[in-house]
Amino acid sequence: MLSSMASMAASAAGSLSKMVAGDGLPFDTGDEVMSYAGKGPWRMYNGKYKPPGAEEQQVVSLFLYNLKDKKSERELSQVRNCVKKLRTIKHPYLLRCLEAGEKLDNKGGGTIYLVTEPVQPLDTVLDSLLETPGGIAWGVYTLAAAVKFLNIDCNIVHGQVCVPAIFVDRGMDWKLGGFEMLTEASAADAEYFAMCKETLPRFYQSPELGRGQVDVLSRIPVAADWWALGCTVFEVFCGPIKSFNDLKNTGNMPEVLRPDFMRMLSSNPQNRLRPAEFLGNPIFEEEYVSLQLFLETLNVKDAVEKDRFFSKLAERVPALPKPAAQWKVLPALTNSMEYGGGSARALEPLLKIASVLSEDEYQQQVVPT
Repeated sequence: MLSSMASMAASAAGSLSKMVAGDGLPFDTGDEVMSYAGKGPWRMYNGKYKPPGAEEQQVVSLFLYNLKDKKSERELSQVRNCVKKLRTIKHPYLLRCLEAGEKLDNKGGGTIYLVTEPVQPLDTVLDSLLETPGGIAWGVYTLAAAVKFLNIDCNIVHGQVCVPAIFVDRGMDWKLGGFEMLTEASAADAEYFAMCKETLPRFYQSPELGRGQVDVLSRIPVAADWWALGCTVFEVFCGPIKSFNDLKNTGNMPEVLRPDFMRMLSSNPQNRLRPAEFLGNPIFEEEYVSLQLFLETLNVKDAVEKDRFFSKLAERVPALPKPAAQWKVLPALTNSMEYGGGSARALEPLLKIASVLSEDEYQQQVVPT
């Protein structure tokens, strides 16, 4: 029987080949991101891309798959599944796809490509991110919220929640990618979980997945993602998992997280901590997390709430990491000033951020066009 994964990928293949116009690929490829090599079927590059209707190219990340490097038909079907799902499923905490397609060379080769917002692999920048504890709490929050969105809101199994599937954008926001195994929970059958077992790193596999207990997996298909989420949280704070015994060594994990971490690793899927419950952990009451959550709903706040926030923000700006201030806070402020009826109080934090920008950055991000 043709698996649900293969059938979805087959339907995606036809649509992908129609997306490319002209003989060339619609982007310029820069240096390869060597730290990502070997972490999936893709090769990752820095690049530039000119969106339809835009006057200038913009900086992007590129994920390229050379058909001549295909290891198996299964791998190819997973790559095509990733493209289809990443193009159609949108959420602020998921990797944002700008364009995707497939360019064939009529010789049995060609390239499947993803053009995404500019990002870096999480493990490449994690050490520097740990210098901003609030930023780590925010990253873990967005990761859990992304898993909740897929598992609960969409009834979708991600299938490979792990550090290599997480990326960080220029504003220090975490984005969940790695959609090769993504499928509807209702389609997660024995063949699907066998593929997950082959693809997901061994120490991320829940007991029921590692043992191939399809009867247990089928009761709550998304519960294997919750175990993997717990393992990801462990690696963020405590380093790579090299044996299952490592999961007991939580000394570097914030104490407030440890009870929830242990519940995510419950051997019984029914008792495993749900992502929505995890989002209620006190660590997410951190000031940096509150700031980010307010920014994301800034345009629906009333004038009094905005003024109070802008006044506090002006005091917080000097303590913010420059990437977060420049690429997350500053765009929110300029958008509020331009479209959201932002008050003059937004001007003070905006100017404080602008003061640390280079002349080119100032012209591009602050000066009206």
